[in-house]
Amino acid sequence: MSQKSSQCHRILIYKQMPGIPPGFCLSGHHHYLQFAMIEILRQLIEDTMNNFEDEYDDGVIIDTICAGCDLFRPVNDLSLCDECFAKLERDLIRSRDWEYSATAFMVAEDQLEALRERVIREYGASYELMEDPNAPKKRKGKPKRSHSRNTQRKREIAAKAIREYDTDAVLQSALVFLGEQDGEWVNFSRLSQHLYETFYKLNPRHLGTKDKKYKSLLKFIADYSNDFEVRHDDEKKGLYWVRLFQNNT
Repeated sequence: MSQKSSQCHRILIYKQMPGIPPGFCLSGHHHYLQFAMIEILRQLIEDTMNNFEDEYDDGVIIDTICAGCDLFRPVNDLSLCDECFAKLERDLIRSRDWEYSATAFMVAEDQLEALRERVIREYGASYELMEDPNAPKKRKGKPKRSHSRNTQRKREIAAKAIREYDTDAVLQSALVFLGEQDGEWVNFSRLSQHLYETFYKLNPRHLGTKDKKYKSLLKFIADYSNDFEVRHDDEKKGLYWVRLFQNNT
């Protein structure tokens, strides 16, 4: 997912800790809390180990944790299991973020609203994984300048990013990046991250010919079939691969 997506959509996960009643005040109950946390951890480890053999009959141990449900499950490049990725897809469709949805990518533009209505009809209008963009926001004071490592890295990237560029510059950067990779096929998210970090506030709508208004870098790159080849993964939904065009003739 692009930098813009990660900034605009924050995943909220609400949990009630088992063994602690709702509204329980932690102040003055440190011993009770410590005991409850140990018991919760013991039960979690026991349940997880018991479920491994039943959930994965082939004996393969999954050591990845889904960022959506915090369960030990196989995950994609977004660190989401299949179930949570499906929830994210439906949330993106609910919010009309077509350019970030792998499902919407394969749907004609005049059918997108019908797709959204079908999702709401079958799964409801409430967001399942993302924060509702239309929910009333709490008033906050003047934001303080962040000094986190992640924020500092973003500032460093923005300072080095190219301000003035055109379609040819973006295409050339993509060609050079793919040519420097060891493997033939490259995860498209890596190319996307490279381009967004290389060019300041890169907007796919401003790329290509004047009659084109690309909604995503994926569609932009796929349109230049003389330079690139794009394919979707056969097993993981929403995962795409890209390589330099192979002229086998």
